[in-house]
Amino acid sequence: MAETIFKLSNCAFPVEGEQTCCTFAYSELSQSWVGTFSYNFDKYILKDDSSIYGMKNGNTYTLNEGTKISGQDVVAKVLTSIAPKQINDKEFLRIRVNSDYKPDEINFYTSFDQYESGDIKGVILKSQLKNYLGYEQYIPRRNDNGNRVQSRVLLYEIKHSDETEFTLVDVQVQYKLLS
Repeated sequence: MAETIFKLSNCAFPVEGEQTCCTFAYSELSQSWVGTFSYNFDKYILKDDSSIYGMKNGNTYTLNEGTKISGQDVVAKVLTSIAPKQINDKEFLRIRVNSDYKPDEINFYTSFDQYESGDIKGVILKSQLKNYLGYEQYIPRRNDNGNRVQSRVLLYEIKHSDETEFTLVDVQVQYKLLS
């Protein structure tokens, strides 16, 4: 049985330029924000016993219970970046996700602007991941021009939505320096 890495709680913040909110996941263990969920609410209630409720359209929902809200799957997401040896350009080759279950998909971006606009440069689906002491696969060629992913930084978003509890331990990205 995997050791619990995160104890998640939720908090909503308005997204600049939008009328909606995102629900962020906070790790009490690392004392940092670790990801987001696909749902949002008009108001949140936190009770003394640490139970959290979301309110929307006259309905109240208990958070951190189950995997569906109003019949739709809740999608958990983690977005992070890798920028080793920042001064050098790199070609990103492989990714390995160490977790207890396969993620649903991994999306790749080369800038935060691409992430914000939904301009995905590459995708690895659950069915494409192989278990070699972690779920891994080669990073696909870019969707827009067919070239390999080359940049000083790589952003990747890991998504999970099924009913299994998903513990993300770490992620490793293989790259080579470009001269």
